[in-house]
Amino acid sequence: MDVEQHLTAFVTAFVIPARRERWVELLTRRGRNAFANSSKLMGALDERHCMRVDGAWELDPARTGVFYDFFGEPCVKTLADAVAEGSGRDAIFSLEPGRLVIHFSHEGWSWLCRK
Repeated sequence: MDVEQHLTAFVTAFVIPARRERWVELLTRRGRNAFANSSKLMGALDERHCMRVDGAWELDPARTGVFYDFFGEPCVKTLADAVAEGSGRDAIFSLEPGRLVIHFSHEGWSWLCRK
């Protein structure tokens, strides 16, 4: 899986236009600023395509995607592993670049972003 494609497509598809440039930079450079700003992502999500679902996404837990927790390097995981690691922290799990993404929040919430 192409990690950069997943992260860039997430921003292009699901972040409001006014914040896209900044989020592409944060997610592709992956420096300290990505972690420091991770809690701000939920405020930049495009509500036309992202809905708070708090775990009710009805997807196969064996599906794989790119997981990024704003701290380490992005990696490929199953949905079950992404839920176990991402719950209760800020993270992105991209299943289909620009089409299907789960955003986890440190608040315990989760969003399903779909086009």
